[in-house]
Amino acid sequence: MRFGINFVNGGGLAHPDAAVELATIADQLGFSTLWSADHIVIPVGFASRYPAAPTGEAPFHDDFPFNEVLVHLAFLASVTHRIRLATGVMIIAQRNAVEVAKGVATLDHLSRGRAVLGLGTGWLREEFDALGATFDDRVARTEEAVEVLRRLWGGPGAEFHGRHFDFGPATCSPRPCDPKGVPIVIGGYAMATARRAARIGDGHYPGPASLADIERYRAEICRVARDRGRDPAEIETIVAAPYDRPLDADLARRYAEAGAAEIIIDLAVTAGDAGGSVRRTLETFRADVMDRLDDR
Repeated sequence: MRFGINFVNGGGLAHPDAAVELATIADQLGFSTLWSADHIVIPVGFASRYPAAPTGEAPFHDDFPFNEVLVHLAFLASVTHRIRLATGVMIIAQRNAVEVAKGVATLDHLSRGRAVLGLGTGWLREEFDALGATFDDRVARTEEAVEVLRRLWGGPGAEFHGRHFDFGPATCSPRPCDPKGVPIVIGGYAMATARRAARIGDGHYPGPASLADIERYRAEICRVARDRGRDPAEIETIVAAPYDRPLDADLARRYAEAGAAEIIIDLAVTAGDAGGSVRRTLETFRADVMDRLDDR
């Protein structure tokens, strides 16, 4: 079982000092992944419902700071050595997939193979509108974008002719450190996202999910992957820590038994947070949860 940290580019963690403090401590303590959220702009007074909250209200306001996801991860790459650097999740249908291929491959190259690309289809229609991107075809654009990424990362002289992307032979270099490319994690709460991960992804991230939910996602991933001739064991399930109860070693162990490979925790930090509180929080979690997983 691995443990990551969520929303590392938002709120107080958008401040450079807080970002460096968190990243370096997490790297030292053996956390697996830093996950950065993706909002290019947040339209004032947006009406779209946030799908992760029962009330539909987003946990941020329209002036909430989000550092640009790839820029922030590149910044963290320069002060860390081992920890993975993940988009959690990038809304690729708002972006040009060819540019994303270049940016993510560069991040992976400069971090010596530590990039992870989490992708989602998005929920904030008003943000799509502000960016001049179409909302209703976002699923199809996302799936085609994954093909574009893999094609460009696969070698020189790649070409692609699809509905949303069309280009002749072109080379995107440098390419990811792993010849298979940067791992692609499909984010989303609907069962359709688990099926999409089984078809075209390397992992699935449904956000916060119950143990029963994880078992259902894993069963669907196994079914679809086998139908496609893929090994289900190569498609990871990553889950956010539950909101309704504290995460302890026993619960983490049960998530692992249900099929989760990584649990992502939230860490609230204010812009002026200092004096060792981040270190104390992460050291406590390390001692109380991570170091006790093997205890019986």
